[in-house]
Amino acid sequence: MSHRGSLRNQTVSAGPTSADADERSPSGSVKPLGERLAQLRGYALRETEGALRDRVYRALRAAILDRCLLHGDRITELELTAALDVSRTPLREAFRLLQAEGLIAMSDRRGIVVRGLEIQDLLEIYEVRSPLDALVARKAAELRDPEVVRKLRDNIEMSEFLLERKRWPELRGEFLRFHTLLQDACGNARLRELLDDLLEYSNSSSAFTRPTPEHAPSTLADHVRIYNAIKAGDPEAAATAAMKHVANERAELLRSLDLPKAGRSSAERSVSKKQRKTR
Repeated sequence: MSHRGSLRNQTVSAGPTSADADERSPSGSVKPLGERLAQLRGYALRETEGALRDRVYRALRAAILDRCLLHGDRITELELTAALDVSRTPLREAFRLLQAEGLIAMSDRRGIVVRGLEIQDLLEIYEVRSPLDALVARKAAELRDPEVVRKLRDNIEMSEFLLERKRWPELRGEFLRFHTLLQDACGNARLRELLDDLLEYSNSSSAFTRPTPEHAPSTLADHVRIYNAIKAGDPEAAATAAMKHVANERAELLRSLDLPKAGRSSAERSVSKKQRKTR
């Protein structure tokens, strides 16, 4: 059983995400680590199910993916036990899970160094998502369940309503729900769980967490194309539309970071490899 939470079981915040605001002060600069550590208690309080180790792991994981804890943050065990109000044993167990996931590196000073997700990680995630999203859409079109089609149509209509009114946090929730509806419709539990994790990773990028007037219409148009193909029972068109949607999300990520569409340069990738070897 996965120690992680699931997007389908999460409530989308009605306010700004951590990626937009939490780690920044009113002046726009990054908040001091002490202030961000104080926010960890809120993450911990949201976790009420499972063993303490798993709750600590999920709280820290969420804080990293929300970018409350940032790449390069060096945090001691003592600081984290105080912030989370836990002993060192469940904390160290949570560290092992986070390290296995690649989100932290262990420090030689009885603590951690936050790694988080870098640009190359996100690009790799989109690369993996593309064929899997296509498979999900293909299977949904093959099954062509009337109830699924109805739910997708309702989602599209609600998304159009929210887009017209520029209600971005709620629109983000509907965009996420579109994907969970597709995953539920594919009839493959293992594929659904795998995509849950990948979608959670890719959603940590600012390109997704902040629907904008420039990007949201294209996302909705992609969803409409996928829906129309499923409704028509056209697996090939559904798969093609799903792959195009992932490609558009990837392009938006690069655009938001002012990087070339083809991805980072070979020099940038070389730097990334060197950085990984030093961790």
